Amino acid sequence: MSTAHHHKTAGYAMLLLVALLAVGAQILLLSLIDIGERTNERRTTAANTIAEARQALIGWSATHGDLAADIDRRPGNLPCPARDSDGNDDGNCSTAGGTSTGTLPWHSLAMVETRDANSGKLVHTIMDSFRRANLKRAATNSDTDGTAMIISADSYPLAVRSRELMPIVELRVLGEAQRALAAYAVNHGGRYPNAAAPADATCLENVGNIQAHALCPSRAGLCGGRLPEDDLAPYAARWFTDNAWARVMSYAVTAGKVAVADAGCPTRIAVTGRQYDYVLVTPGPPLTGQRRPSGAAADYLEDAVTQSVWNPGSSLNLVAPGAGSNDHVRGGP
Repeated sequence: MSTAHHHKTAGYAMLLLVALLAVGAQILLLSLIDIGERTNERRTTAANTIAEARQALIGWSATHGDLAADIDRRPGNLPCPARDSDGNDDGNCSTAGGTSTGTLPWHSLAMVETRDANSGKLVHTIMDSFRRANLKRAATNSDTDGTAMIISADSYPLAVRSRELMPIVELRVLGEAQRALAAYAVNHGGRYPNAAAPADATCLENVGNIQAHALCPSRAGLCGGRLPEDDLAPYAARWFTDNAWARVMSYAVTAGKVAVADAGCPTRIAVTGRQYDYVLVTPGPPLTGQRRPSGAAADYLEDAVTQSVWNPGSSLNLVAPGAGSNDHVRGGP
């Protein structure tokens, strides 16, 4: 074989090798693109599935506690994971390790059974602080902080924190507080209770047992501070009083509508220009730097204007909380 023929053959072989490598690289690239697309599809499916479950769980928690005879039910609770295929909250999940893991209790949530992209069941984990009362006797309210639950689909987990759950629950709590205040007024000539003192020692106690704790008391003549537990207890739902919701709420009432007025009570309360007889503020879970329980308004309320509810003066004028705040403000009635 001539040298030229040898070089030509070697050149063809090299071109063939380059062509094969190019085809192989293209096949590999297409394969990687396909894998990437399928991975993205799985992530998207998992995210959508988790979002649906998250919404159902938060809704379940916020509407819980309607059965007054069942002291184990309270807003802020989360259902125990399901332990078998029926999709029901088993009601007695273990507190070993501070968490309990199983599958999403889809039937208890009134959902159609939800599965991930691989037809696997959703994994549902709840933390100790958010269990029903027969499993965790400490109060569940705005001061309950940290991770509430973890939902996982197709090995993609999502942690849901108290700061996502409690603001929704607080809307329910505000409604209950207004209902109790209205019932109190009916029985007290149209007047509302005095406020509780923010630094009262009883109001600063941690509620480690919802069935045995002293009630945060109202103080005669005080028109701004905490919402009193003692005066509202006969009119509020049991879960509201047991879980010390009133003491984490701020409250101010006008001199003309309070049970016992003094010279320090405001003659006018307004929220964004509209006048009310009283105002309620829920604080949301603690933000960075806030410590509770506390006798300082700044540990509950982020805006200086909102903090004035604790010391309203002769006239209290509130606006909607700022963007960095997780407070809810509601005037009444």
